[in-house]
Amino acid sequence: MNQQQIAEKLGISQASVSIVLNNPLTRKVSSDKRQQILNYLRQANYLSPNHDGKTGNIGYLFPAIGEIPYNSFYERFITGIEKAAQSGGYSLVIEKYKKDATVLPGGKFDGAIIEGISSANMVNRQFDNIPIVVLNKELSREIHCDSVFPDNVGGVEIALNYLKEMGHSKIAYFAIGMPDDNTAEINYWQRLNAFRNLCWKLQFDLRDGYIQLPKCELPTLAATERKIRETLILWSKLPEPPTAVLCCNDTYALWMIRQASLLGMKIPETLSIIGIDNITPGEFSFPALTTIDHNAEEMGRLSAEALIKRIQQPERPSLRMSCNASLVIRESVADLNQ
Repeated sequence: MNQQQIAEKLGISQASVSIVLNNPLTRKVSSDKRQQILNYLRQANYLSPNHDGKTGNIGYLFPAIGEIPYNSFYERFITGIEKAAQSGGYSLVIEKYKKDATVLPGGKFDGAIIEGISSANMVNRQFDNIPIVVLNKELSREIHCDSVFPDNVGGVEIALNYLKEMGHSKIAYFAIGMPDDNTAEINYWQRLNAFRNLCWKLQFDLRDGYIQLPKCELPTLAATERKIRETLILWSKLPEPPTAVLCCNDTYALWMIRQASLLGMKIPETLSIIGIDNITPGEFSFPALTTIDHNAEEMGRLSAEALIKRIQQPERPSLRMSCNASLVIRESVADLNQ
């Protein structure tokens, strides 16, 4: 229900509803009308009666163009956030926002956990509006904001050490390429740089053509699958094809399993594939996908606990937290030692 619908329901102006949403203690609206709005909002679960002058809600905000609510990785974020919110006496409100928004949605919560935030300027603008925690992205130390992020380097190291134990030394890497100046995609760059550095450290035979970062003119499923198919064909024609590939995320890995099957390639006999994120479809692919789990539920819990502390203690020092990654072994990696 939006502000206009609330206003029509109560027979008052939308402006009055907006003012009360942004400041439940406002004096710009008469006390009777303000109380009428607050009572209705509490009945509609917008406000909690247990928080004096507060909404009693925390928000989880994600980009409107994303697939976040439909991806099991992000569903685990929500599970962790909701558990911590309930323990702290708060309800959870989930909202979309436009990535180019100047100020993110507000008024219905006392603080927000923000997913996919794109710039330091947005962090600073939003932090002036309400308390926030940035989730799933490591921030620069110059940005004084709480953040919870995956251990991208540790996750890649676990994956490569496992492939080494399984007898692989010719290991490729795949991701859809990002613009060179897109520093907002910190997870992308951390995983790629970790792969390059660790291949050198572990003395892998990283040959020309093994790292593939093709760019798609249009970010569609068909375009991505076409690039994956082209990459598989390219690898198969190399003098020394890779025996395994680490994909930047599980989605690419699952599409690679599909395209390999369509090309008549046997997975993992011809090519072992390992992903990152541990999304639910990986359990049911054929073969089932070996992947890196970044403990998304725990990340969600930590972000909600940090936000509640920030709401209660606005001046405390900022926190930067990461969760350990772990390996989920399934069927998509062959043991070359045998």
